[in-house]
Amino acid sequence: MDEMTAAVQPPDLPPPVAHPFIYEINTWAWLESISVEEGKPIVLGSVPWTTETPDIFVQGTAADRDEDPASFVEVGGRVLANGRDPYFPAWPDVVQLNAFAPALRTAAAETLRSIADQCDGVRCDMAMLVMNDVFASTWGARVGPAPGTEYWPTVIDAVRETHPGFVFLAEAYWDLEWSLMQQGFDYCYDKRLYDRLLGGNAEEVRLHLQAEPAYQNALVRFVENHDEPRAASAFGAGRAEAAAVAALTQTGARLIHHGQLLGWRVRLPVFLGRFPNEPTNDQLAAFYRRLLTAVADPTFRGGHWQPCERSGWPGALTTTDRARSDHRFAVRRDDRHPRAPAIRRRRASRHLERSSEWPETSA
Repeated sequence: MDEMTAAVQPPDLPPPVAHPFIYEINTWAWLESISVEEGKPIVLGSVPWTTETPDIFVQGTAADRDEDPASFVEVGGRVLANGRDPYFPAWPDVVQLNAFAPALRTAAAETLRSIADQCDGVRCDMAMLVMNDVFASTWGARVGPAPGTEYWPTVIDAVRETHPGFVFLAEAYWDLEWSLMQQGFDYCYDKRLYDRLLGGNAEEVRLHLQAEPAYQNALVRFVENHDEPRAASAFGAGRAEAAAVAALTQTGARLIHHGQLLGWRVRLPVFLGRFPNEPTNDQLAAFYRRLLTAVADPTFRGGHWQPCERSGWPGALTTTDRARSDHRFAVRRDDRHPRAPAIRRRRASRHLERSSEWPETSA
């Protein structure tokens, strides 16, 4: 699963049920037929914040509701905590499950087995929030002591007893990607690469890509998602294309957000079930067609990825210039078909020399 792209809704797709993006289960027959025809896996999203069993929610009190109505809600005579990231206000559209409750872990595994009957993998929303130490720190005495086992290994192992090839992808932050990989995830978001492309410099990107291949191969590369500003807006003209090349030509998985390929610029809250009519950015759309055609080359899927040292022509750049300039030169190749994406983000210098390691590539 080294490439994931947004599905395009055909004109004959049945109308949604209750919400513009929720469909009857039998609609998956259409999606599965597209998946089989094009050889692409289907990955659904899983949000561990909703259920119909009230006893496994994080409970609150009437005083909690009155003192902090943005974080607690009364449902059916019970006061329940809204789901939250400890660094941000609570989410108004979800209530929090108790990840320490054995009944929840059993129910989650059963639900994911049902999902695994219908698709190839699942993206787990904010996966790090139910890790034992994070969950205990966030909720304290409301959830009691942490169990002896972690949430994700318990759930993932149970699912893979019946669906051994099912793919787990984690939305993950706070440098917990490696820990989640150790707990069973196949892929984790590479937010660090995104941050460095957006606000860092080329040297920071280059150093980030020096990590061990096993780690790099399990990262999900992106330049926008539902939580981040649209790439066309955040990076701007020229930089948006450079960032896309830098992210989507790396080893690992590729995440492309709905509307990204059309150059959409408006980011909306996930709570909103509709979108404005945005014009297509024809220049960006043409760029993405070229880029996706290029990365469809088998070299980018099965080749041996290795960073390549870059430099200017002799005497053209000092060491300080190289560290400050936005030149980077990374290579993914096999022995027969080398490929060398090169990105120049500033006009500080136009000098770039190919490495002696790869004499057969062109810059």
